[in-house]
Amino acid sequence: MTLEEALEKENEILTGPFANLAPAWGMRFDDDLYLQVIDQAERDGKTRDLPAEVAARLEEWRREKAVEEAFRNAPWKRGQDEIVVEGPIRLRLPRGWQFLAAADVETLGKVLGEKVPVGPILASEEDHWIVALQVTETGHYDSDALKVEPASALAAITEHYRNPFDIHTLQGQGTGFVARWLAEPRYDAGRHLLSWASTVPHPPYEIHKVVRFGRTWALTLIPITSSFEQDAETILETGRTLADSFSFVPGEDYADAGLGVQAAQTSVIDLISGGPSPAMQQAAYAMNTVHASSSGFPWGKFLLRVGPILLLVATVLLAKRQTPAASSGPATGGIPEETSNDASAIDAASSGTPASERERGN
Repeated sequence: MTLEEALEKENEILTGPFANLAPAWGMRFDDDLYLQVIDQAERDGKTRDLPAEVAARLEEWRREKAVEEAFRNAPWKRGQDEIVVEGPIRLRLPRGWQFLAAADVETLGKVLGEKVPVGPILASEEDHWIVALQVTETGHYDSDALKVEPASALAAITEHYRNPFDIHTLQGQGTGFVARWLAEPRYDAGRHLLSWASTVPHPPYEIHKVVRFGRTWALTLIPITSSFEQDAETILETGRTLADSFSFVPGEDYADAGLGVQAAQTSVIDLISGGPSPAMQQAAYAMNTVHASSSGFPWGKFLLRVGPILLLVATVLLAKRQTPAASSGPATGGIPEETSNDASAIDAASSGTPASERERGN
């Protein structure tokens, strides 16, 4: 392929109808071949001034390649030897999974160009899964405290992410983000696991969590997948299964709690609605995108298959927001009544987010 052909193909991608949708999904087009040609030509001093869009994409692509290489070459731990995760928590890796310690995740974050506030992570060796881990000393929760009332927990999640300066709130179009359950909280008393999934107002626009409780410590698993065919329950079940691979040192298991044990200082609802921080969730999502790219997921083919549908959905939603409401109720800026209070979900859908696609798929 000649440089001129590569530039022409790359320009077609960058000016195409899906160019603005891809970043919102954490995706990239199949432009490796074109960028390789352009990159080599520039290194050989054979290029003239590149178009601004192509030059910017070339720099982004070089950074992506550096991150992918760092991800592949990170000091992953594999095998069946017991791993000290953090505090009293230990891990025996199941087959097909690899573990990266918190310090190495931080080093990887520096390659990403920012400080990544993520603890240890698990990654599947073949499938496109990343599981972020967070270890906290919570104090002890008894079984009754772990039975959660879904409506109260959902309201707490909404409040946790509430932004009084949200543009839709300021425009009188509702209260901004309103959380929705993808899977209501469920407590497994036999395994001491609490799991749930809800929408959140930032990429990846949905979060799945599984918490395994010990005597006074808790391990939170946040499974993230780049597969668009997994529903919330399937994602949570992956987290639950992985949780069984972890253990607490003797004396720190849930059953070791007795009289005088330090009780948890926060309610389970606070545990559900709070941390891990949005930055941690977004960083894990970014790493999953890197993992999928390193594994060769055909993002370009995927976009070509679903792109027209995404564009149609985005066009319809944007048109609804710009059309005056037909009802006689309070003005909602053209947003249908049932969704006028969920402005961030509409933004997510109009930018082509995975959460909205999965919900439509269900």
